[in-house]
Amino acid sequence: MQYLAAPTAASNSTSDRAAAGPRHGKGTYAGASASGAAGSGGSPVLTVRVGDRAFVVHRGLLAERCGYFKQLLESEGFAESGADEVTLGEADPEVFGRLLCFIYWDLLAVPEAQLRMTLELAGRLLVPEVCEQLKPRVLTACTPATIISDMLWADAHNLAALIPDLKNYFIHNLKAVAAAAPEQLDDLTSRSPALAAEIFRTMARSAQRG
Repeated sequence: MQYLAAPTAASNSTSDRAAAGPRHGKGTYAGASASGAAGSGGSPVLTVRVGDRAFVVHRGLLAERCGYFKQLLESEGFAESGADEVTLGEADPEVFGRLLCFIYWDLLAVPEAQLRMTLELAGRLLVPEVCEQLKPRVLTACTPATIISDMLWADAHNLAALIPDLKNYFIHNLKAVAAAAPEQLDDLTSRSPALAAEIFRTMARSAQRG
């Protein structure tokens, strides 16, 4: 079982129990007095199971920095159950450990191979600060041949912080996009008509101003 108190990825060790608490610098961590902090028996911690790993984390800090856990811990059914454990399905434990390092320590060390997985989980858990920090790396990797698939991916995973910049890239490189991946234009309109309509409205407003 993993007790997070250091900026390292989660391990499989059941004896890795650090005594130090979180040292988050943005605002005040109030322990058991924080929103959603008290579980069964007044415990200030929550066990989050991800794959074959278990992370013991502070409820108050999760509620403060993670929209998903804030909603979960404050929901009537969960609060009344007195549960001290929750399972996070379809998530990679190493990626979740990296997000916890950010939640606790504001440290975000993400290898290229886990960039999209980290963004997807951050979108799912409603941690927009992660998307903001990793956004430059996503934009740097964009090309005319990939921008439509990049937009569709961001749209599918609730990554609203990425959409405006990806959309602007598409609009400013429209001719190159049409030349590099003309078939993907059909994908855009068929798979995300709302996003396509938003892009067309933005282009129309720009044309009127011009």
